Parts: sequence; structure tokens; C-alpha cells
Amino acid sequence: MYNAVKRHGGEIGRDCSSIAVNWAKRMDRKGQVVDRRVGGVGALLKARGVRVVKGTAKLLGPKEALVESAEGGTEKIPAHAVILASGSVPALPPVPGFDLPGVITSDEALSLEKPPKSLLIVGGGVIGIEMASIFAPLGTEVTVVEMLPDILPNGDEEIAALMRELLKNSNIEVRVGAMVKNVVQAGTELKVEVGGS
Repeated sequence: MYNAVKRHGGEIGRDCSSIAVNWAKRMDRKGQVVDRRVGGVGALLKARGVRVVKGTAKLLGPKEALVESAEGGTEKIPAHAVILASGSVPALPPVPGFDLPGVITSDEALSLEKPPKSLLIVGGGVIGIEMASIFAPLGTEVTVVEMLPDILPNGDEEIAALMRELLKNSNIEVRVGAMVKNVVQAGTELKVEVGGS
């Protein structure tokens, strides 16, 4: 919406020359929404009689798990069935330089103090394209590098084609069939070598 108003407001008589995003307020709002959603899920589980045990679980067999709490205590929990719903965490490929300060995951990107001047996104899947769509309208120079022949590789080809056009119209550079070879520190910035896959 911000991007649409900024780019096309003049067409309907809206002077949008001073439109801006307050990043700090945006981050505060994000934190409030996340806290509310997490609290809401907790309340729903409690209302339905679901017992939540926090810790690290290890399967002892097909119908029993051992849970170790952060405090060091353990508890065996039997069940008629076990569902492994481990969620997901961002993964960093084994690329030289990915351990440097300034190389971040999508989790850290959503907690930055301010939008970066430029951003190279490794991966043109759903999360990568989402990150590009968040930061480009804020003035960040965004490049997406995808090693496969197209973005959104697990999705519909027509949707990928439409998204490529939307990204192009948002001045987001997309490089497909390419991969990051290494990252090195160059003064206060990171220098990224990108080559063919």
C-alpha cells in the first residue's frame, strides 16, 4: 500500500511527496502483533486442555518422548501417537564469509534498527521474495540471487512470471541461475562474489 500510494498518489490528486515510514514504530507494532499471536495460541491451547511442556524432546520409542527442560529436569511423556512438528529455522548455506557480521537471516532482517542502504538476498523462494518486497519500497537497493532457473521454484510458473514483473517494476534486481561464491569485508560494507551455478 505504501509503495502504491507513493508511486501513484499523484494520479488521483494526492500529494505524497512527504510520505515516509517510521521504522521504529513499524518494529514496535510487529513486536506487539507477534506477542499477541503467541499469547493467543497459548490461551487457545490452555482452553482446550492441552498441556504445554517446554524443553528439548528426544524420542525414546514410537509412543514415548523424553523432555529435558532448560532448568535441567527431565520428564518421560507417553502418547498413543507422536507428531513431529518442529517448525523451521533459517539455514545458512556453507559459503565462505557467511559467518561475517552483517550477514543475517530473515529473522534478523525483521529486527533491524533501520532499513539498510542495500541488501543482497540469497534465495528467490517465498521468504526471499517477501524480504525483497518489504525492503525495496523503503528505499533499500535490493538484489535477489537464486541458483535455480527461476524464482519461486516450488510454485506455479504463471505466478513466478507475474512476480518477476512486479519485482522489476519495484526496481528489484533478480539474478537467476546464479549463486553466491563468497562474502568478504570491504571497509564498512560486505563484498559478495556471485557466479553461475
